[in-house]
Amino acid sequence: MFAAQAAIAITDVELVRVLETETRTAELGRKVDQLQALGAVIEAVNSSLDLDEVLSMIVEHAVRLSGTDGGSIMEFDDHRQEFAVRATYGATGELLDTLMSTAIEPGTTFVGRAALAGRPLEEPDLRKVPRDAHQEQLYLAGWLSMLAVPVLREGKIVGALVVRRQAPGGFSSEITAMLQSIADQSAFAILNARLFRELERKRGELEVASRHKSEFLASMSHELRTPLNVVIGFSEVLLERMFGDLDERQDEYVHDILSSGQHLLELLGDVLDLSKVEAGRMDLDRSTFAVREAIEYSASQVRERAAQRSITLELDMAPGVGQLHG
Repeated sequence: MFAAQAAIAITDVELVRVLETETRTAELGRKVDQLQALGAVIEAVNSSLDLDEVLSMIVEHAVRLSGTDGGSIMEFDDHRQEFAVRATYGATGELLDTLMSTAIEPGTTFVGRAALAGRPLEEPDLRKVPRDAHQEQLYLAGWLSMLAVPVLREGKIVGALVVRRQAPGGFSSEITAMLQSIADQSAFAILNARLFRELERKRGELEVASRHKSEFLASMSHELRTPLNVVIGFSEVLLERMFGDLDERQDEYVHDILSSGQHLLELLGDVLDLSKVEAGRMDLDRSTFAVREAIEYSASQVRERAAQRSITLELDMAPGVGQLHG
């Protein structure tokens, strides 16, 4: 009799061990599925800027892993202070249209309270509680329980993730924690899309500004080149003595006017070379030039202003100063 009882006890222990092993195996399997789904969500967030596509995939994974019947994900509009449904799973097209047209505000809705509290909230039975406008639409469509998980980034409301069932009942802490992890990744998806939209808007503004800049520079080219060519032309006429002879000082000043005008025309051409400016770089232009002429030109630019201030400007160069390459 003792042996028979011992056999029963050993069999019971072995059975308990098998059950525990199967339970742990099933639990590990669920954990693996959750990690794989979370990895797929992270990959989608990092690989696509199509917000609707990413959010649809996120809410689908959330519904399947939580064992619920449907769900939706919302984006919070700071300006309007409303949640807007962006993607759903397990909902008819009619319900989706209704949800998208329903105002979901932070302070007056179940989803909004979860977001303001910064933690998931559940409603096990919609039949037994006062329902807001969003919950009323779900209830009329046959949904009886729901879990709202806030989508936050650094404490700021970005949106909300909602899963729901067509039967009453609560949600385990394991499901809630898993959905919170998915919601955290949803925040990255929404913020990345917002940043992309903002960059697109800024790029459009920059394109308009660039077009206006090009139009302005084209106009400036005409407005500056025309009088500048007149100055150069009259300087050349004076130097050719077409209107009479010039004394030594007049000849020197007219040469300075001509040289300055030609230099200004070259500078204008450099400014209008948009390819250099828009490329964000200036190419080094090596050439051979006469050092004496460069120094004489520089002196001519300041000689008159020096004289007005009673400063004597003298130029002294060695006879061998000639050409340089630089």
